[in-house]
Amino acid sequence: EVAYTWAAVKALQLLSAEPADKAACIRYLISLHNDDGGFGNRPGLPSTPMSTFYAIDALKVLNAFSVLDTAHLTSHPKKKAANLSGLKIFTVQFEASGTGSPAEAVMLADSLHINLWGTKNSSPAWRAIAQKIADEKKVPVTFFQSDEAYGKTVTVQGQGTFSHIMDYIAPASVNKKLDLDGTSWQSYRQSFIDPLLKDNGALILQVTNNEPLGRMILDESIQKGGFAAISTIHFSQNFSFWLPWLHQYRHQLPFIALQDAHGTESWWWGNDLAGYRTLFLGKTGSYEDMMQALKNNWVVAVRHDSISDYKTRMLGGAEGVQSFVLSQKDKWKWWKEGTSESDLPWAAITAVSYKDSFEVARPVTGVNIRIRCRWNGERQMLKASLVKLESLKIDNMAVTVEYAEKKDRKGTVSDSYYLYSLPKPSKGKHIIEAVFENLRNNSVRKMTSGFIYNDD
Repeated sequence: EVAYTWAAVKALQLLSAEPADKAACIRYLISLHNDDGGFGNRPGLPSTPMSTFYAIDALKVLNAFSVLDTAHLTSHPKKKAANLSGLKIFTVQFEASGTGSPAEAVMLADSLHINLWGTKNSSPAWRAIAQKIADEKKVPVTFFQSDEAYGKTVTVQGQGTFSHIMDYIAPASVNKKLDLDGTSWQSYRQSFIDPLLKDNGALILQVTNNEPLGRMILDESIQKGGFAAISTIHFSQNFSFWLPWLHQYRHQLPFIALQDAHGTESWWWGNDLAGYRTLFLGKTGSYEDMMQALKNNWVVAVRHDSISDYKTRMLGGAEGVQSFVLSQKDKWKWWKEGTSESDLPWAAITAVSYKDSFEVARPVTGVNIRIRCRWNGERQMLKASLVKLESLKIDNMAVTVEYAEKKDRKGTVSDSYYLYSLPKPSKGKHIIEAVFENLRNNSVRKMTSGFIYNDD
């Protein structure tokens, strides 16, 4: 790989030395030269700015620029772009919320057109309930595991001990938890990575600013399996901007967006869900479809929010994938063209019964109507209310609600909702009508929902 050759040549220069077989080193560097004038990081791979810098700087140290004028360039047959016709575009959110209200998670998946929802910190019971609700409501979303090992570390000999390199994905039916802590990378591979791969799972590189470590584990994964993708867009950050060396893997591993949900409730993660995501190409949008797309690099990370000035930023993808995705923008975009408005609903109306163990404000008997409105905020840190409830009707009868607000130890609002209790609702279907005001422009919107009560 050109970076290692460059590093060796530069290190030898510091010692007033050069490679034992200088001619072979130059031949290798020339073998990276492509017909576009740039250099790839391995023979046959497309040119990148960084690999071009490494190759040219190494040739400069070797005083070999003249070879570029006379050498017969190695012709690398251009890899034919895959035939993408017949494929559809699907949305996956890695490390979205896996706790709190399953009902609101399903509602958000439906509103924001999320086909695969990777759950962070979830239990098998939470995933099962969320999937049951989605199936009953005919919402086309599949929940799967997408987690990181909080408080766990792995040791790489000669490099140190690390935590943010152990994010993983797995099917919902496979309950993966990492129990190792401080173990060696070799033990981690044997006891966790290899079984994970057999279960059709994989690792995702969240971030490491240790370039030698990052290169080692990514290069190993290209050969043996392990890391299936590299995180780029993440909160207001972009790791590929922080760490330009990641672009060396642009044509070898897919780039994804990482939600990395904090806090408890999906609803308060809504602004992030409506800001950035990962798109992949497939036929059905299943978990297996996504895994195949990762192998083919039929994947792009997309951001469209205030961070990108409401312009579409797209990263990664094999040749032709970005063009294919952009040609069908109307089928997957989650915003209204020319505005800052997304498909994120103004409010979440949830009917909570005593059976709903994952829901906040669960009643002892009957049903509680819980309404969460939109707030401005990021990473579930609520800053200012954007929408307020104006009125509520249950079965066409106006009712008075209570307002509840919870704060963390720093005084920041962590949850906010309106509540109306129905201790003894009649059996059958009930209609909920709520009117909301947008506090930014004073516009008004009515939302209608409902629930069926069976006292059993």
